[in-house]
Formats: sequence, structure tokens, C-alpha cells
Amino acid sequence: DPKVKNLIIVGDGKLNQIIFEALLTLSVDTTKKTNYSSHPYLINRYQISYAYSAEFLMKVTAMKNDRKTKSYGGFAPRYDQSKGLQQTVNTQPYSIIGMELPGAIKEVEDIDKVLKGEKWIGFKATESVFKEKADEFKVLHLATHGVINDDTPMLSQLLFNRDSINDGLLNVSEIYGLSLNADLTVLSACNSGVGKSTKGEGNMSISRAFSYAGCPSVITTFWKVPDQMTHKLMQNLYENLVESNHKAESLRSAKLQFITSTDD
Repeated sequence: DPKVKNLIIVGDGKLNQIIFEALLTLSVDTTKKTNYSSHPYLINRYQISYAYSAEFLMKVTAMKNDRKTKSYGGFAPRYDQSKGLQQTVNTQPYSIIGMELPGAIKEVEDIDKVLKGEKWIGFKATESVFKEKADEFKVLHLATHGVINDDTPMLSQLLFNRDSINDGLLNVSEIYGLSLNADLTVLSACNSGVGKSTKGEGNMSISRAFSYAGCPSVITTFWKVPDQMTHKLMQNLYENLVESNHKAESLRSAKLQFITSTDD
């Protein structure tokens, strides 16, 4: 239908693993060398968003965060053997060697220039600070590592820095206990939208916990994301958001800008 511009997709089972924006609306000759940026992706035609279930969508639509809050809070931890995480993750030893995210730190710094908010980067980005400050912002941006536990979704985690109060491992179960006032949470962390699929309820993911904590819109990832590759996408997202104040359309525009900017 040419009149339809927006799609809200409520998947079930394996459909929750499909990124519908990347589906093609026309067949492509794969036997020839092709420029992937020119493919007829579904995102070229529609603005696409997702909901865990129809019931959940109704609840999210009714959410109103009327509390006056600050504009933007960004978090980008630095992972270091001596000062960073020294615990186990999901009850298993977890190496933090080579886990630095220099692109994520720059990402948070550059977004802060656009939205004029507050940021915690490096060793200041502790779990304790996040728990204390998270309810103060309209937009939350978390550029962290995420660790998924498919067997026990409540033990999936976002990795912050530790301090004398908290171990730096923010469990999904802890996120459910937060009371957020953000209109938008951006989880610039690997696999933050991935989780065990529950019949009729969608993925039990890290992003789902933020929705239950009071955030009606969550931008998330479904695979491992190189931090340098996400920087420009996120920059475009927030620049678009400042101009239009429309979350779904701002994200779509940022994705299209990213697609058309590549030569592959």
C-alpha cells in the first residue's frame, strides 16, 4: 500500500531474529558484482520500528514521562585490568584484555556536543553513577560492552566500571528495578537486542528491561558492532533528532545516510 509509510513489527519466535529493514523489495542478481548500498532495502520504503508484543505496545504507547529532566546523559566506560572490571561475568571468568572502546568514548563526547548534556567517560563511568543519575535524563546513551546470557536472561549484563559499592556488572534484573524518566535510551552495546525468545512476549533482552523500567523508546543492536563503525551513525542520529524531534524517522534517516555513504 503506497499510503503506508510506517511499520510497527511484532515478531514471534524466529521472526524476532530478522532485521526487516535489510529485507529486499526486489530481487537482485547475486551472480554479478554489486554495490550493496544501492540495493532496494525495505528501509528505503518504510519507517520501521518493533514491539515485543501487542500488549507491550499498548503499554508503551500509554507511557508518559512528565517529570522535568535534563537533556542527555552519556556513559562510556574504559576497561582496564587494574582499574576496571575484575569480577566474573555471568558466573564465568571474563577477560577484559583488548576490550577497550576508544570509538565509544569519542561517540559519547561528540553526542554531548550536539545535545549539551552530561557525560561520564573512562573510569568515571561506574555502575554506581549510572544507577544514581539514570533517572535525570530525557535521553540516555550507553556505549558499553554487553554480555548475553541466553540460559538465564536476567543475568545478561552491561559492563560499566567497578567501584567500592558496585562490581560494574549491571544485570538485567537490576535494570528492571530502575525507575527511568527517559523518552529514549540508546544502547550502543553489542547484542543488546538479542535474548531468549518467549512465545507471545518476544526477546528477553537487555533493551526490554529498559522499556519495563519506564523508557518508551529504545534503540538497540542485534549483533556485534565495531565501535568505530557506529560513531558516524550515532552522530547522524542525534543531529537528525535535534532537527525533527522524531525518534523513529531520525534513526531511519541516519541508517539511510550510512548506507549511501559506503562504497561496498
